[in-house]
Amino acid sequence: IVYGAWGHRTIRIATRAYARERVLPAHIDPIFGIFSQIGAIALNGILDSAIRLGETVAVFGLGVVGQLVAQLAKLSGAEVIAVDLLPLRLETARRVGIDHLINVSEGAAAEQIKTLTKGKGADICIECTGSAAALNEAIRACAYSSKVVALGFYQGDARGLYLGEEFHHNRINVVGSQISGVSPELKYRWDRLRLIHTFMQLVARGKLQLQPLISHVTPAADAGEIFKLLDERPAEVLQAVLDFRRGIPTSA
Repeated sequence: IVYGAWGHRTIRIATRAYARERVLPAHIDPIFGIFSQIGAIALNGILDSAIRLGETVAVFGLGVVGQLVAQLAKLSGAEVIAVDLLPLRLETARRVGIDHLINVSEGAAAEQIKTLTKGKGADICIECTGSAAALNEAIRACAYSSKVVALGFYQGDARGLYLGEEFHHNRINVVGSQISGVSPELKYRWDRLRLIHTFMQLVARGKLQLQPLISHVTPAADAGEIFKLLDERPAEVLQAVLDFRRGIPTSA
């Protein structure tokens, strides 16, 4: 059994070299192979963060990427503050042991983080939503002369981002993180395959809790049902999985 990123295809023909590098350890449930790519993205964000033992890390957005980032930040020795609006996501973060949860429906995240950190702010904020307004809130939540890792995919204009406020006056360093490359100081030792292998090794060693992230498993033949749910009630879904073991859609 091998894992990998198939590019949204029903069938993928891979080379032997590709498959050889991605053999799933026998004791791992095959469903966890779906996290290999998204896990590498999350791990790359952690490497860009350069977390130091004992630091406070705030994670903005608790979708699958944010959930993985929060767990990896704890493994790195950080005290983790997780920020979201949706009850399912916040409850999942609580179940896997994240230190502090902030529901932004109860007030601005930056003020709540400043309260938790006795006015200092987080040492590192990792923004995982792709929202310019959330990126601005992450900047506001940081300690003076600290770092924001922009892990989200920001599309369109940057409405809601105010660079003349905390970003400028607090000397905040905003770092872009994207899976096509690694931090410049790591490029001679790390690449995408090492990111994937490292993440999957953590899975194999039981260092990450992945099962709580899977909210839905749907037979591929019934894919329309899960897409309908995602369209109409997305707040009820965290990680949806299409299961091809019980047949594929006749239209594929």
